[in-house]
Formats: sequence, structure tokens, C-alpha cells
Amino acid sequence: MLRRLSEFLTRSVRARRREGAACYRFDGSLFLCAINEVRNGPGVEWEPFLLLPVTASDDAVGAALTQVLDGSGQVLDLVRPEELHAARAEQLRAAGLSSERRLQQSAIRCGIERLPSRVRFTPCHNGGTRGDTKGFRDLEQAATVVDLPASEADLGEALRAALGACTSCFDPGSA
Repeated sequence: MLRRLSEFLTRSVRARRREGAACYRFDGSLFLCAINEVRNGPGVEWEPFLLLPVTASDDAVGAALTQVLDGSGQVLDLVRPEELHAARAEQLRAAGLSSERRLQQSAIRCGIERLPSRVRFTPCHNGGTRGDTKGFRDLEQAATVVDLPASEADLGEALRAALGACTSCFDPGSA
């Protein structure tokens, strides 16, 4: 039975916190999702999920990013750990992926944080599916910022530039 993420986690009444998002690029698509905090736990990638073609205009990418950032910054109460796993599976389905391994083998990732006066874009290195370097690791030295207010086209262009700075162990030319 397919259930929405909102059935797995409940929103807290606490004030909004950091506004963040993640953008994955894979198989000709851009997949954006909000990042919210879990009370007494790590951040979690959360709805809204938006899937765009990689050929979308900078305006469209910037508008999608703004929508996802507007849906972030909430504090969530985790019901049970197994429900978090089920929520991640739904996120992967929304991206059109069959598994976490498929995501790791095909994607690059950029973290995005909206602060009061700027948006920060942090490219990541995809370290693969196993070993000490597995997963996505921030490339802090490659982070860039865009001052606010900024147009949607400027945000879309900055996100594309940050994705261009990402590296992957699956692409020997980028590592």
C-alpha cells in the first residue's frame, strides 16, 4: 500500500528552523526535495518532491527550488525508525528510482540552504555505495552563494553551476 510521507512523520508545532533543500541530477532529470529537521535526530529529505527535465529553463528550475525551500524548515516528530525507511522508499519512487543503490550509482547531489540574506549552494562528491567514502559528501570549498533578493533565473543558474561542480566516483573524470 502506497502511503504519503505525511502519514509517516507528523509536523511539530515548533517554529520553523533552517530552510534547506537537496537537488539530485540523474538520467536527464533534476529531482528537488525539502530538508526538514527531525526532533532529536538528523535532517530528513521531505516533501515537496519535484521532478524536472534537466533541460528545464533556469526560470523553471529557480521556481521549483523556491517552492521546495518554501516547504522546508519544519521540525518533524519521527514516529518509528522503520517508518523513516518507508518514507525514503516513497521518495525514491517519486524520483522514479527503484533503490538507494540506483540513486547512488546514477546521481550527483547539491545541498541548498536559504538564509535571511542569501542562498548557499554546496556541491557534493558521490563516494559510491560502499567503503569509507560512500554516500554524498559536501564539497565545502566549492560552495557558492547568491545574495537575496534574486530572480528565479539567477537561482536556477546558480543551482546548475553548483551541480556542475559536483564530482562522482562513478565518473573518473570528475573525481
